[in-house]
Amino acid sequence: MSPANVPALTGRTLVVVDRGDLMAGPADGPLTRADAASVAGAALACRAAHARVVVLGAGEVSVRVRPGWPF
Repeated sequence: MSPANVPALTGRTLVVVDRGDLMAGPADGPLTRADAASVAGAALACRAAHARVVVLGAGEVSVRVRPGWPF
């Protein structure tokens, strides 16, 4: 995934990443589905003007993201 392929998101964006037990299975290639979801969520958050990232799984975690943070 290239950040250049992710559109710039204006306004406030909520990115919810599921890293629960059901996402632990394999995806295509060496990543798990949870890892792939994390990469996709990070790409969206990096392209958002104001992003809030919430990771769901064993517990809920909020992640601070700086706009334009390198991917």
